Amino acid sequence: MQSRGSWGGVRVSGQRTYPPKIQHNQFTNNFRGVKLTGTTGARVIYNTFYTLDIPVDVDTHFGYTANNTMSYDASYAAYLDRATNTWFEENKIFNGMAGAYVYNTGTTGTRFYRNNFGGEVVNNVITPRGMDAATIVVGSNSDFSSVVPNSGQTGLEVRCNDYTDNGFAISVFNGNMRKIQGTEG
Repeated sequence: MQSRGSWGGVRVSGQRTYPPKIQHNQFTNNFRGVKLTGTTGARVIYNTFYTLDIPVDVDTHFGYTANNTMSYDASYAAYLDRATNTWFEENKIFNGMAGAYVYNTGTTGTRFYRNNFGGEVVNNVITPRGMDAATIVVGSNSDFSSVVPNSGQTGLEVRCNDYTDNGFAISVFNGNMRKIQGTEG
């Protein structure tokens, strides 16, 4: 599938029985690419996003408001809003205000793995096409509790991603993600 020049490419809401699979797509010049709300087990893999490059003022906190949801005027490639047990893997994300916005994905092992944020290879040369903030993590994204010893062992895992020419690679606001992000080997 190709989505070109639209407000948003794919939006899935409230699905819990059959996991959405968004694979091998190209999203070009969209204001927003994929939004998953209240889903379980989604697979967003092998997609390419060229999000509209609309500048953002850092003082706006990357487009999120006081209630931790994205601002109406913020562009992004993917927004995972209470999308539990999601695999977000091997995607290529270029331009825009935010690459991926992760909000309240819970404790069930949402995984960001081997994504490329901002470094497009053109004729064997890396061309910078970064964004203001590549990965934004907000809210409860792990089992961490300040009153429970050894908590924070499960939840959002961000591993082996490439971040090139972005204002911020990974930003965590008002929330958490699992403590250990993988092991070498």
